[in-house]
Amino acid sequence: MAQGYAVANSNTGHDNGSEPYASFAFANFAYRAVHVTANASETLVKAYYGKPQRYMYWQGCSQGGRQGMMEAQRFPDDFDGIAVAAPVFSYERLNIEDLWSLQLLMKNHFASNLAYDVSGDGTYKSLTKLEMLHKAVLDKCDAKDGIKDGIVSDPENCDFNPDVDLVDKMCPSDKNADACFTKTQVGTIKKLYGPHDSKSVRIFNGLAYGSEFSWPENVIPYGGNNLTPSHLIYEVDHVNFLFFEHSPGVAPPNTKDLSFSPG
Repeated sequence: MAQGYAVANSNTGHDNGSEPYASFAFANFAYRAVHVTANASETLVKAYYGKPQRYMYWQGCSQGGRQGMMEAQRFPDDFDGIAVAAPVFSYERLNIEDLWSLQLLMKNHFASNLAYDVSGDGTYKSLTKLEMLHKAVLDKCDAKDGIKDGIVSDPENCDFNPDVDLVDKMCPSDKNADACFTKTQVGTIKKLYGPHDSKSVRIFNGLAYGSEFSWPENVIPYGGNNLTPSHLIYEVDHVNFLFFEHSPGVAPPNTKDLSFSPG
């Protein structure tokens, strides 16, 4: 605004008081909100300044990136330029991947979780396993670009193999402990990097090699996020309200209650 721009934003039509969960999202969130905001902005600018704007731009990241791509596809005349970063595309597949990861980590009372319950109180505070995994991935793939800088620059060409590269970190007698992996956990790690359907066909890219440092915020249920990683918060009602024409039901009241049954 200090540089002379008129700036507009939108809540994509979401009034949480009257429309809880993602029930609002069938049209406004999906594609319509940015288009309506653009039209309203043009009207307001002309009314206030007495002349139309010279240029009009959209900038957005993540969900905003998806909105920018949707604008380019559905309403290409709304903006003179669209700046898109990290767009959330293939929305259904992405949501299914998130649910896939959460089911893997939470099933059988967190048997496959990569956080460990060191105190036995159900808090799963230790991330030693995840730190070990991240180091193993870096040891295998960090230097492939010629620079050892703690970054896997080309995840798609990383040849990390959990069955081979974690073999020296397996739990004795397959008994779960803090600084080792069980066979079930290694199987889960393999699936996190490549979600697939019942016929072993990949449904999405999966989590990237080298991204493990961000999993505590997004993926891993542990004490630091109250067993509620951000992907769980999004997916609790997204699938309910964005995948089906009619919602199959409300979200579970407590996502950490593994005994919950909607029936």
